[in-house]
Amino acid sequence: MQNFQTWHSRSSLLALAVIIIAVSLAYINVLYGQFIWDDIYLVRDNAFIKNFHDVGKIFSGPLASGAGVMTNTYRPLQSLSYVFDYALSGVNTFQYHLTNIVLHILVSWLLFILMRALCRSFEVAFIAALIFSVHPVNTEAVSYIAGRGDLISGVFIYLTLISSINDNPGKKGALDILSGILYICALLSREYALVTPLLLLLCYRYRGLPIFTRRMLIIFIITACYVTLRMTALDFSQYLPAVRREGFSGWPARLPGAFAAIAHYARMLVFPQALHMEYGANLKIPGLEVLSGIAVSAAFSLIAFLAYKKRPVITFGILWFFIAIFPVSNIYRINAFMAEHWLYVPSAGLFMAVSYAAVNFAARSARRTIFSVTAAAIIFTALILATASQNIYWTNPVIFFERTLRLSPGNYRISVLLGNQYVKRGLYSEGERLYKEAIKLNPGDPGAYKGLGNLYMAIGEKEKALRSFERALYVSPEDAEI
Repeated sequence: MQNFQTWHSRSSLLALAVIIIAVSLAYINVLYGQFIWDDIYLVRDNAFIKNFHDVGKIFSGPLASGAGVMTNTYRPLQSLSYVFDYALSGVNTFQYHLTNIVLHILVSWLLFILMRALCRSFEVAFIAALIFSVHPVNTEAVSYIAGRGDLISGVFIYLTLISSINDNPGKKGALDILSGILYICALLSREYALVTPLLLLLCYRYRGLPIFTRRMLIIFIITACYVTLRMTALDFSQYLPAVRREGFSGWPARLPGAFAAIAHYARMLVFPQALHMEYGANLKIPGLEVLSGIAVSAAFSLIAFLAYKKRPVITFGILWFFIAIFPVSNIYRINAFMAEHWLYVPSAGLFMAVSYAAVNFAARSARRTIFSVTAAAIIFTALILATASQNIYWTNPVIFFERTLRLSPGNYRISVLLGNQYVKRGLYSEGERLYKEAIKLNPGDPGAYKGLGNLYMAIGEKEKALRSFERALYVSPEDAEI
């Protein structure tokens, strides 16, 4: 096994240069995008990121607590990254988007280094990393400032894997310590990083490395300590919102949704159209989508089995996908059935498998090589253009909520949030219509009533405003904002 002295080789730096150019072309139009949704309380209204003296509070409380929003997420390194952005530019969104783009470039390059070390093929690793770097499905992680946790955790997950499978005999002790530190940083970036030990076991198994090592022991000790802390001193579960998935209380009831999500993910990766933020906790699960998800899972499993001996790279990539998607499959209850940014790590495995198949196809004849190069140029151009087009969705809150509501009809939360945007712009009749539609969809939510109250106050209809605020207080008597 190589000791990763090739990261600064000419070919690796060439790969980095191409990734920088490709990502810049795909994401340059998002640099001046506005704050969207969670960006407001993670950045704009977050008092803890505006002063280095409050860094201790970032490490002692949940994400966004500096804006008075309490959640069960603990991601201090995400908030810490905003501290540096704020120090450089205040609340100028350009800096925050630029940081996200730079982090995505770094993740893409680290993916290339890891894949090259595993499959020992520049072409396979390069194509996989390039697809990953410009695929539109990653815009939710890159173009959304609040997606920073995916990016930072991605950096540290890949650094952990790279350092952990490095078998430089002269630096084993230092690499043991480094791997542990990097893994801790990954966990402090996003809880999803708990998948790292499983991915590391897969990498060890693929390369035929011994599993029961001091390095692996350190990783599992850190995992145990982190889980213990999150269940005790850093347990913020009291801030969890009310469950919005009535009828899906047990994992057997949620399992069909996991298969339906697999079907959607497969469609997104092959045909990345109609992408949006809010697939919702109440994902519709018609039988056809569940059966399609089961069929896709069975097909992937069959391919992995058939490729195991002669094409182990393909098997590795498919197993990577299943392992990496499992923590966000909602079999263990989380806040939704699916989200595009949950593919940020899992998709890398499928891109590796596809790249390996493409390289092997192209190598069989000169005619196939010409065809493959031409097809690759067309595909990469299409992906860059599709990503640039998808970025428009993330640049303006009105565009964002209008498109989300169009692609997720009947979503009362989006109706309220879009109504708020219309009211801010003086579009009162449109705002009133959306608030009333939201009330029909969910009469027990105070947001629409508060929105109506503020709207009526703005146009001078104080009696209607008072009745709306009273109704909001009736359905949510403990709401301090009413």
